[in-house]
Amino acid sequence: MTARPRTPLGSTLQLVAAHIALLLYTVIALFPIVLIVLNSFKTRNAIFRTPYAFPDADTFSLVGYETVFARGNFPQYFA
Repeated sequence: MTARPRTPLGSTLQLVAAHIALLLYTVIALFPIVLIVLNSFKTRNAIFRTPYAFPDADTFSLVGYETVFARGNFPQYFA
């Protein structure tokens, strides 16, 4: 069995730095989407009071989804 050639330390550090940068960019890019999904399960007042908090028993509401299905004629979008 032959030994693998060693990679230089500089290229390993570049690879680690690139992965850290990509991970940071992914977190920054996904944060608004996660925030929108979390806030979609809150009342309107709870969104403005605590926009970054998870919905709890007091703030949980499906009124936004009820409005979409009741007023939006949602099945027509798929016809």
